Amino acid sequence: MTEHDDTAAQRPEVAPSKPTPPRARPDDAPKLYRLKGDAVGKATGASAPASGSASGSASAPASGSASAPAPTETAPTAPSAPTPEGATSERPPAGASSPRTPGRAWPLVIAGLAILGALGYGAYLYVGEPEPIEIPAANVVAPEVVHAVDPVELEDPTAFLAAMPATFERWSMVEATTHDPADATILPGRVAEHHTLVYTNGTAEYTVEAYQLYTEEDAVKALERQPRDGDVGEHTVAGAAVGSEARRSSETDTRVMWTHGAAYLEAVGPTEGIDAFLELLAL
Repeated sequence: MTEHDDTAAQRPEVAPSKPTPPRARPDDAPKLYRLKGDAVGKATGASAPASGSASGSASAPASGSASAPAPTETAPTAPSAPTPEGATSERPPAGASSPRTPGRAWPLVIAGLAILGALGYGAYLYVGEPEPIEIPAANVVAPEVVHAVDPVELEDPTAFLAAMPATFERWSMVEATTHDPADATILPGRVAEHHTLVYTNGTAEYTVEAYQLYTEEDAVKALERQPRDGDVGEHTVAGAAVGSEARRSSETDTRVMWTHGAAYLEAVGPTEGIDAFLELLAL
């Protein structure tokens, strides 16, 4: 080995220095990161390096030439948590208001509207409804019935005699005569009372013979024993049948005979008007 070789063998080995990569130019950056001018420095907040790195990076360029900003790198984002099925992971942007949900104020609003509606309807009824019209009751004045003749005053009448009407329409009882029932010949021994009554209206006059017998059968027998024209018919008062009836007519008057319960009665008077008289008498 030569001396030159020994010297070379004793020298420490020096690692070759790595070549300094050329500084990237803004035009070489991807379009996503390409910025202009000072926007790169403002965005990243970093200034150009003042000195070379320990690994042999080149020093800053001379003054007068604009230094090209280093490309910025986007920090990786942390993976988001898995979103449940059917839910959305999108969040509303900052400053956006979330949709409002009905609160507790709605029942109060509805109650207030109901109260206002009730007050408005009450005001309408008070102001808009017309006042009720009061119709006075009819004042019916019945014509006063004036009897042509004052009726007779009965003294201590029996119940049967008191049941005979003293007045009706213009008719009045002007006479009332009581007989001994033993003298009655219509049905001897079965007559309890016998009265002769005279009625007048100032123009016509009718005589009524009123007999009170003991039973309804006695009254029918008394009617059947009297001479009559035709058959025995039905006697009615105000449209209701109350007994039997028969008639006997002459040239001057008509005799109507009828029964009403246990009473036997005869009405004698002018033929014209006797039906109207019996209808008003109502016996």
